[in-house]
Amino acid sequence: MEEDVKRDFSVVNPATKEVTGRFVAAGKDDVAEAVQSARRAFPEWKMLGFERRAQLLHKVADYLEGEAEAIAEVITREMGRVRGESVPEVTKSAVFFRYFADHAAEFLAPEDLDLTGLTLPEKRARILREPRGVVAVVKPWNAPVQQVVWAVAPALSAGCCVIIKPSEYTPESGLALQAAFDQAGFPEGVVQTVVGDGATGELLVNSDVDVVAFTGSVVAGRKVAQDCGRRLRKAVLELSGKDSLIVDPSVSNLDLVAAGIVYGAFSNCGQWCSSVERVFIPSALWDELVPRVVAQSKALRVGAGWSGGVDMGPIANERQFEIVSSIVQDAVDKGAKVLCGGSSMLDMEGFFFQPTVLCDVPKNARLATENVFGPVVELVAFENIDEAIAGANSTNYGLGLSVWTDDASFAEYVTRRSDTGMVWVNEPLQSFAPCPWSVVKDSGIGSELGCAGMREFTYDKVVQEQLSGNDTTRRPWYFPYA
Repeated sequence: MEEDVKRDFSVVNPATKEVTGRFVAAGKDDVAEAVQSARRAFPEWKMLGFERRAQLLHKVADYLEGEAEAIAEVITREMGRVRGESVPEVTKSAVFFRYFADHAAEFLAPEDLDLTGLTLPEKRARILREPRGVVAVVKPWNAPVQQVVWAVAPALSAGCCVIIKPSEYTPESGLALQAAFDQAGFPEGVVQTVVGDGATGELLVNSDVDVVAFTGSVVAGRKVAQDCGRRLRKAVLELSGKDSLIVDPSVSNLDLVAAGIVYGAFSNCGQWCSSVERVFIPSALWDELVPRVVAQSKALRVGAGWSGGVDMGPIANERQFEIVSSIVQDAVDKGAKVLCGGSSMLDMEGFFFQPTVLCDVPKNARLATENVFGPVVELVAFENIDEAIAGANSTNYGLGLSVWTDDASFAEYVTRRSDTGMVWVNEPLQSFAPCPWSVVKDSGIGSELGCAGMREFTYDKVVQEQLSGNDTTRRPWYFPYA
């Protein structure tokens, strides 16, 4: 049998490049033990009922709200997100817990089916929505609490047990969330966190779990899908995006449009799968809108995330910093025009990169097709709206699209022609618990959030029954045939 070798890994503060923690990656025995513990806990947790599960989830929300500052400090230290975003990440996570706790019974209520005219009048049929079992939650570093909660809150509310594997870049954030479950008094084995690297995640994906909820790159997502397919287990995949923003030629408030572009591109240092990476601007508005975007981008205050008066922190880790730097340099080398930014901030210690706005990006540049996942946005001029829509749809991704307009008919025209799972009108990047985070094309499979997101962790048990009219010796369709 292959030896279960322990592996150490370190966590680095991206604002200072200092090592802030050292951890031992969970091995195959650790993962197997966690899965066995979850299996033992599942039957009782499943039958506990919505009300009792909701009480525990509300306790988790209470803890997160009370410890928001402390947990946010951990997030910022591990991945650089500014305090003005990391604190709301924690408090918003509490909202997600409350929402699914309060709506689980409604979303998973039994459904009666109408058999009228199809069979004997005494027959009834209904659908029960049953929890699938043990869920592996493998999530990335860009929102290390909220990303996990998007899967864990609905899965637990539905009656599943979960095993969380946080990113190797943000293990302490994952453990801070685990403390909320421990403090709330969850039964042993219902919620567990195993820290580790990619090998740990692969062990968990290939273990005896019933569902894998994964967020990450398309390359990694395909591997997860293959692994789950071999075992005939369900995978919920939320992968990369290449989101666009389209501006209506007749939009009136260009200052607000520019602010929305800058926020959509540079919130969380551009490290969202749904960050705005391409903006389609009418040629007639170019000279008015582009200077506003550039000026607001240059005005962003970049610095260590926990410092006051900072809008954007560092890129979360060295690997991502190198990816962003390489993609931007490739675009510039191939002829792209830098309107602002374009390079690292050499006067700062950490993985800081300037808010970057480019135009005239050639089609053969990596920036034109790849998910940058950093503080970089491309501006593209267009003459007619169908040209802009075609450009937005030209990517293999299908996550989100933002439309800025004063005209509802314009918004509807663009919405119905977009190849994306979500459309935001006059706003980028929004997520609300009732709204499914929907994906198409290479951006993934399945949904997170909303009723649809909760039902990903259940299966339909169809019950057909006849409890009256049973005083006969046979049904008309039984043997012997006429």
